Amino acid sequence: MGKIVVEALLRLLIIIVVVFFIRTAMPDDKFWLILTLFAVSAGVILPIWNSYKKFIAENKEVLENSLCSRCRHFDRSAVLCTKYEEHPRKDYIPCGGKDFEPR
Repeated sequence: MGKIVVEALLRLLIIIVVVFFIRTAMPDDKFWLILTLFAVSAGVILPIWNSYKKFIAENKEVLENSLCSRCRHFDRSAVLCTKYEEHPRKDYIPCGGKDFEPR
């Protein structure tokens, strides 16, 4: 999930710099705001949404059907075992089930 945030911030930084240079080159002040809103929505918001949907689809099995998803050490937002600081997968449980503590 952190990768999505970092990529979004980098995209936003690039878009702000590009729009700034375009704005200085454009004599008309009417269209820079529309250009900025379109660039942010197409270059930042849409890729964030697609990355988030892909993240949820990749981790759906772990979030719904694994032993980890019912443990108190599991962080659903990051799909992370907070006790071992490892990401569980559908074929891998960080503790092997020995440190399972129900919520």
